[in-house]
Amino acid sequence: MLSKQEIKKIKSLNLKKFRDRENLFLAEGEKIINDVISYAPDKIKRVYASQNWMNKYNKVINLHAISVQEVDERELKSISSLNTANKVAAIVEKPLIKSATELNDGFSFYLENVQNPANLGAIMRVAAWFGMVDFICSPHCVDFFNPKTIQASMGSYLHLNLHVADLKDIKENHTNLPIMLAVLDGTSMKNYNNLSKGIIVLGNEGNGISKDTYPLADHLVRIEGQSNKMDSLNVAVAAGILASFFN
Repeated sequence: MLSKQEIKKIKSLNLKKFRDRENLFLAEGEKIINDVISYAPDKIKRVYASQNWMNKYNKVINLHAISVQEVDERELKSISSLNTANKVAAIVEKPLIKSATELNDGFSFYLENVQNPANLGAIMRVAAWFGMVDFICSPHCVDFFNPKTIQASMGSYLHLNLHVADLKDIKENHTNLPIMLAVLDGTSMKNYNNLSKGIIVLGNEGNGISKDTYPLADHLVRIEGQSNKMDSLNVAVAAGILASFFN
C-alpha cells in the first residue's frame, strides 16, 4: 500500500520544478512503460502496477530486475495525472538533454515557444516516425517531460536526441545545416526537394515564428494549400506534412 508521503512525492512530478530537481518524471500506460523497459530499462526507478500487469510481464520484470510495487485501481488513480488511470505507471530517470553543438546531419525540428504539451508530444512522435535523430526546443517551450507530452509522444522520446538551445547558437555551430522557417509567407516546399538536411523551425501555436527569428533563416518554406480559406494549420499537422516531404 502506498503511503501518503509516497503518493505526494509521485504526484509532485506533475510539476516541472520537481521533475528538474529530482531528474525524474512519471510515465503512464502499458505501451509507454513497455517501450521504456525495451529501450531503457536502466532508467526505471520504480513501477507501480496492477496484479494483472505484473503477472503478464513477470518474465520481463525478472529479466531486468525491475523494482515493482503492486497497487490497486484506487492507488493508481491517486497518482495518475490522467482522467482515466492506466494499469501501470513508473518513475523514470530523465535522459540527458543535449546542447546546440551536438547535432547530426539530416533534418531536425526546432520548436520555437510551443506551449501545448500534446502538440509537443505529437511532433516528437512524427519526428521519430520519419527517422529524425535530433529534436530541438527553444528554452521557452513546454517541458519535454510534462505528463501530457509523454502521453502524446507514446515513447518516441526514447528514439530521439533531445536538445534545448537558442536557434542563433545552432546557426553559429552548424553552418552546414540550413535554417528553414515554416511560414505562410514563404516559398512552396516543393522548391526545396533537393535539400538533404536542415533545421525545420515551427512556431508558437498562437503567434507563429517570431519576427526576431527571420534574420536567422536561410529559407522561408510554405506548405501549399488553400491558405486563402484558412489562416494556419495546427503545428503538429504541419510537422507531419513537412517531415513526410523532406524525409
